[in-house]
Amino acid sequence: MGTRIRLPGRTEIVHESPLVVLDGAHNPAAFLALREAMTELPHAAGPRVLVCGALRGRDLASALARLAKEVDSVILCEPPSPQAMSTAYLAAALGSTPAPTLIADPADALRAALTTAGTHGMMGVTGSPHLLHRARRGLPPQPGSR
Repeated sequence: MGTRIRLPGRTEIVHESPLVVLDGAHNPAAFLALREAMTELPHAAGPRVLVCGALRGRDLASALARLAKEVDSVILCEPPSPQAMSTAYLAAALGSTPAPTLIADPADALRAALTTAGTHGMMGVTGSPHLLHRARRGLPPQPGSR
């Protein structure tokens, strides 16, 4: 009998409408693993949005650029940490495929992503455990939940 292991913050589906996936990827190998996992998730009927905020000292440029090619839009923000990488720095590292939207405040970035994804899209949140914590607290309740 197989054992099922659940790791919070590793390709963790926390919401279904839209599909919201939290992943604490914060290094190139983890970003590539997230990219692979995203291709295996059910394809959203609506827009696929990536929200990313990372801490300084991470070399994410090429891995983030490859991950960004799996989505329709990217929103960059600054996690609530004194070590947060600026959105301008992340945008320069990302390049322009797709052109990112810069929203420094994580709560505003998450709201914008939810709006963009709509009820039939997908929203991936990654780059920092600080950002994942903020996302968990800021998600609206699922329809039919209490």
